[in-house]
Amino acid sequence: MPDFGSSIQLRLFPLRTVLFPGMRLPLHIFEERYRQMISECLDAKVPFGVVLIKKGQEVGGPAVVYPIGTVAKIEDVEHLGDGAMNIVVVGEHRFAINEVVQNTPYMRGRVSLLPAPELGASPKELLQLTASVAQQFSAYDRLKTQLDEEWESHDGVPQDPTDVAYFVASVLAVSHTDKQALLAQNSLDRLLERERNMLGERNYHTSAVLAVRVKMGDRAERPGPWPRPFHMN
Repeated sequence: MPDFGSSIQLRLFPLRTVLFPGMRLPLHIFEERYRQMISECLDAKVPFGVVLIKKGQEVGGPAVVYPIGTVAKIEDVEHLGDGAMNIVVVGEHRFAINEVVQNTPYMRGRVSLLPAPELGASPKELLQLTASVAQQFSAYDRLKTQLDEEWESHDGVPQDPTDVAYFVASVLAVSHTDKQALLAQNSLDRLLERERNMLGERNYHTSAVLAVRVKMGDRAERPGPWPRPFHMN
């Protein structure tokens, strides 16, 4: 079991994405400093940390990052002919950066591993909350499929409440800063409640947009002068 709270050194990969525990992330490694970093991780059989960029760029000079990230275990590697790599990582534990101890050639920090979010609700309340989030997500997935041709639908959700929370956080189409706030949440029930509210808001909005599309399509098919009066009801 990881020694939560203890301070360790970890290689850090600043990205414009948020990795959640239990979720997979494909990465194309082409910049020389990150080729070196990933090669060192592979040789030593150690993970690295994924952190969201707050200020700066993925390519080029050092970036300012958010203090909460996720340990990334390398699951698969494809070495390309030009020295670049395609890798797939899976998120493990969250961590908090205590200190950035190195910026060149890549970032390295002293971090503390964070435990899973705490549970404040009773088992029954947690079960009900998890079921509500899963139901809202199923509706969200269905509505997004109707609205966005590029949206990839998902076959159900996990069963474990923590897995549900991080799965929804990973898939939900919100800003990187919103995802970062979900990652930083230390209460499981508050995390699920926040996701339920976010899903509810987006389902209402998407349903309204789809209703407008249906109305507009109906108007276009009927004969008569254009434009005609339009009402939601």
